[in-house]
Amino acid sequence: MMEQSLRSSADAGVPLSILTASEGGIYERFGFGAAVWRGPLRLDVRSGLRLRASGRGSVHEVDPHWLMDRAPTVFERFHTRSFGSVSRRAEFLGDVLFEPTGDRLSALVRAAVHLGENGEVDGFAFYRPSTAWAHSSRSSTSSP
Repeated sequence: MMEQSLRSSADAGVPLSILTASEGGIYERFGFGAAVWRGPLRLDVRSGLRLRASGRGSVHEVDPHWLMDRAPTVFERFHTRSFGSVSRRAEFLGDVLFEPTGDRLSALVRAAVHLGENGEVDGFAFYRPSTAWAHSSRSSTSSP
């Protein structure tokens, strides 16, 4: 499938092929490699955020330190029951959360969890708000 797609693109004179994949290493044999490991994501929710599936449960902002200890277990539960999920290196959270020196949690990091109907954390996100928002007042964080 990849070879046919790339051949068709080359035949059509397409000068560049870009692949977005969760596991870039799989496609190295086709000449693809990681261009970036992470980048900014801008999400405009002023007009609402429509989800594909109706969800049950609730989302809560939490202290990133509190979540850091629990996130690997939550991810592992998701990973074992989700076909196609890609595993993560043990250092993944540190790469995302800590200052470049690696010795302390970034002051900009925020965290949120999704609590399922049973009250169990079944999803999470670590994020950094835009710089303009990062220094404004924010709601207090708590543990669910």
